[in-house]
Amino acid sequence: MAKKLLALREDLRFGLDVSFYKLRQILIAIQNSEELSIYNLNDDWIFFLNLNELREVLINPESLTGYLQTLNDRITLYNDEKDKSPAYYLKIDGENIIDLDKKSDNMHSFHGIAASPGIIEGKVKIIRGESDFSKLNKGEVLIAYNTDPGWTPLFLLAKGVVVEMGGLLNHCAIVAREYGIPAVVGVKHITQLLTDGQLVRINGHTGNVEVLSEN
Repeated sequence: MAKKLLALREDLRFGLDVSFYKLRQILIAIQNSEELSIYNLNDDWIFFLNLNELREVLINPESLTGYLQTLNDRITLYNDEKDKSPAYYLKIDGENIIDLDKKSDNMHSFHGIAASPGIIEGKVKIIRGESDFSKLNKGEVLIAYNTDPGWTPLFLLAKGVVVEMGGLLNHCAIVAREYGIPAVVGVKHITQLLTDGQLVRINGHTGNVEVLSEN
């Protein structure tokens, strides 16, 4: 039953990927239309409008002028926040959101869930999104917040994988086992605690990640 349902999960993710890809193509075509391209905004600005704002702009393209500052603020905030990992535990005091989860004080040894067996040593490469895919070289250790089916080709290059989220049945764990490379999942803040070029040892039997040397 688990195998059957896991296959259905992947089929669902594939269907969503196809649908979102087509939707993205439509939105980019709208963004590049003659009426809207004259505003010379940043790439992909259309994705920073909410649905009601988008409807208004489609009905009256000139209404976009009223959202220029809002778009700029949202894009600036996105660029400031995009490389940060979501907090694990939050508290809201009515005005501010407070991260209650403390990072490890030990910057040389980390522990997570052993997700795929094997022990390897390799240099770290932190991949935060699709724009970083080209950074990963064959034989390096993939460090990420999480992975999904679109990241699967990276497992052909990675010597091992460590991610912040998930358990034994998340995408990273399953694909790592299929490709026969060690993986450790559930290592909090690992994308912020490591830097590109560090030499690490991954133990996919125990869930340990050890920093052997700096850049």
